[in-house]
Amino acid sequence: TSASFPTPKETNHFLYTKGVYNTPEQMNNRSLLSSTIMFNMALAHHMRSFESPSLRTQSQERALKLYSLVFEAGFSENSDKDGVFDKRVKIVLASLNNIAQIQHEFGDYDNSRQFLDELYRLATCLPDSTYEDFKEDRSEFVLNASLLTSPSRAAAA
Repeated sequence: TSASFPTPKETNHFLYTKGVYNTPEQMNNRSLLSSTIMFNMALAHHMRSFESPSLRTQSQERALKLYSLVFEAGFSENSDKDGVFDKRVKIVLASLNNIAQIQHEFGDYDNSRQFLDELYRLATCLPDSTYEDFKEDRSEFVLNASLLTSPSRAAAA
């Protein structure tokens, strides 16, 4: 028998499942283009993990590595040309959120909490104008960072 795993819609937390695209003007920014491609690859592996129980852990580990690369590269270039900074913020927040989700599912609640705390800090400290294109997503990020906690553990008898 195969195990039944919850899909993103069946879980009680927010998983960022939207692919990211660049405008034609943003295609000239290699750093942003690389981050966008890596994020979308990570998302593809992450979503695959819900469809294929036999590849679940392997797909999540690949997604985790790619999301981590996106996070690390996220603020490597400090440019706001053609709205690149706003797009980078969105990709970094989505990566932080999804990294925390995978860590949580792996049972690494402390590490998950660290990523959620960073997600909360970034999502709440930047000016509202930064989030014009994804205000609803920002609210979901903040809510998720606030509500996702480790499972309760019963006291020892």
